[in-house]
Amino acid sequence: MKQADIILTAMYFPVFKLFETYLSKESYSAHLSCIQRIQNPFDGKLLIERLKSILTKNSNDEINRLNQTFELVGFHQYSKDPMAMVSVYCHVELEQSFWRRSYYRLSRLNPEAIFADQQTQNMDILRLREHLEDFRKELESLFELQWSTIDQFIVRISNSIQQWLWCIPAPVKGLPMESVSDLCRMAASISACLLQHTDQISILVGDISGIQRYIFDIAASGQKGIARRLRARSMYVALLSEAMSQMITNHFHISPLNVIMSSGGKFYILVPGGEEINDKLDRLQEKLDTWMIANTNGELIINLGWFHFEKDQIRDGDFILEKLNESLLLGKSRPLSGTLIHNQTWYEEKWIIQENKEHGRCIICKKFKIHEKDKSMCRFCYRDHQIGRKLLTARFIAFYHKSHVSGDIEFLDGISVTFHDELPQQNEQTYVVWAFQTVEDKAMIVNLPLLNKMISNHVPWNGNEVLSFDEIAERSKGTKQLGFLKADVDNLGIIMTFGLKKNDKKLRLSVISSLSFMLDMFFSGWLSEQLKIYFPNIYTVFSGGDDLYIIGPWEEITKFSIVLKNSFYKHVCNHPDITISAGLTFAHPKSPIHYQTELTENELENAKEIPSIENNTSRNQVSIFNTSLSWERFALLLEETDKLLNWWQMKKISSSILYRLSSFANDYISYRNGEIGPTYLPWISYMIKQNISRQDTELFQWVSQFIDSKYIDSQEMNPLAYIPVQVKLLQMFKKEEFDNDGRSKIPQ
Repeated sequence: MKQADIILTAMYFPVFKLFETYLSKESYSAHLSCIQRIQNPFDGKLLIERLKSILTKNSNDEINRLNQTFELVGFHQYSKDPMAMVSVYCHVELEQSFWRRSYYRLSRLNPEAIFADQQTQNMDILRLREHLEDFRKELESLFELQWSTIDQFIVRISNSIQQWLWCIPAPVKGLPMESVSDLCRMAASISACLLQHTDQISILVGDISGIQRYIFDIAASGQKGIARRLRARSMYVALLSEAMSQMITNHFHISPLNVIMSSGGKFYILVPGGEEINDKLDRLQEKLDTWMIANTNGELIINLGWFHFEKDQIRDGDFILEKLNESLLLGKSRPLSGTLIHNQTWYEEKWIIQENKEHGRCIICKKFKIHEKDKSMCRFCYRDHQIGRKLLTARFIAFYHKSHVSGDIEFLDGISVTFHDELPQQNEQTYVVWAFQTVEDKAMIVNLPLLNKMISNHVPWNGNEVLSFDEIAERSKGTKQLGFLKADVDNLGIIMTFGLKKNDKKLRLSVISSLSFMLDMFFSGWLSEQLKIYFPNIYTVFSGGDDLYIIGPWEEITKFSIVLKNSFYKHVCNHPDITISAGLTFAHPKSPIHYQTELTENELENAKEIPSIENNTSRNQVSIFNTSLSWERFALLLEETDKLLNWWQMKKISSSILYRLSSFANDYISYRNGEIGPTYLPWISYMIKQNISRQDTELFQWVSQFIDSKYIDSQEMNPLAYIPVQVKLLQMFKKEEFDNDGRSKIPQ
């Protein structure tokens, strides 16, 4: 039996049993007949025989290995009384128990479906059959096509399985924390490993380092086209991760399905073998180091880590990842050593990049010699220019290996990438084709290895080209500035390693993979849809895995931060241990991108490390103007700022009063710290008496709260402490008018 036949059988067996259990007899028989008619790229009758032989006593070695596979993944029979798929987030426990259960509705995978809002665990059997009937029809449409290779067929069928079965719980031992699609992928990857090595499996992680520095290190940030180049560099990193994981699967003669996790510049691959493949892995790292220096000048680095384990340990996923991360950290401590070290000494020649003084340096990055095809840019910036131009209209990205077709981007070992506005032509060397969210479902019924790829690549454009940052800033209210928002999930490593493990029970890798996949769906799929529909002026630098970085009109970015927080908590079922932190900054559109990114990163670090003045804990916060705030406080401040702006525009309150309140806020903080007495109280009382009319009830109550006696000698925070943040936000609307409304500005 060929390896591809084994992989197909392992991947399809859970689907086969699912149909057998829940479809009507007529539909199930029709499906078997459809498979039996297939002669190419596999023998359908033999596939049916193999599927029926699994979990039975059989002397066939291949079937016995498949039986081992399904024993390792904990496969059981499907229940006649099906339960809905519970969100994987509901199983996380860190500081406190979480008993709430939320369930996914039956739906084809889409950005809105990833919010588990069903409260009952029972699954409607009629709705399930209807869902599976639609899935069956899609499968049979694909079965009837003429395929170039069985590998392409497997990739395409795996995509349909993920699209339709992500929301149906797998019939495995323990809590239902993984889907049928997770089970299919894990079974396929384990079977591929056991076919080559009967006892040991290894897991390999690839981590791209230097991503942020690479994306933002563009010297000519004031030049036209900077927005397009940023987008191109972000996409290049995503393509690099995919291409290198493909290269590794080719290297070990395994399936793309062995890539069990991939997001945020990091991928995990199950490979066959144990200690005996160490030399092979070392040579692979050296090969990657050499290529990365030659093609990115070492600005990007791919570090590998690996861990070997006995096949029975596959159930102990948290232990495997812990050991794997230790290996990765060791590799990251010696970056590019495969090329820079020779015979245990520094290879000094490799440290020097030769410069072509005759033709000069690139006008964009100011670092490397100009490219032969372009007399002003280096080959790296020229590549960015080409990617940025093609991304404007691309709907598909095709990956090839050792193709005679010249690709738009060339990677290691003959892997290349091309961008397509329409479906690419069939080619035996096509490995995978990414289809963006804009591709309709009916366009996916073709004989290509298509994968629905959620990529958050939304950018504002005028129909012809991407808007420049100057043009984006012009769409701001008040001050024409850009807003910069960075956010990521708090303590994700701890959640994955410890949060999913209950009562010391072993945790399967597929459960961790499921959590990673759902987070990536939120940051890649949901975010792109939200920006396209509700925040079209926001530019996505990157978003995927567990973090994002976006740029847009300052007021829209501020409002979106609250939408992000609320939607994220809804996505994770309002779990108190799964939180998100963010950093916000504002700047002129001509400000250097790398500098502003560093400031925004500092704000994010503030949110994660510095408790707000009202809390004793960090994280689960947003930081703005170097001030950490709880998300609830920040939302309240934004609401109040709108109210203050309205009062100021109606001349009910002057900027002078607000600046004075800002100064008194500093006095209040000093008082809370025990440095001075409550000297701010009489000054505020006097200011109210002189400037605020009692007849304006709402304004009078708002100002009077700052002198409420309940905040004296109390741990409860006086809202006065947050006035400096609100004043700075007000300045963003009409700074010049706000600072010069006939009154002097009080220094802050």
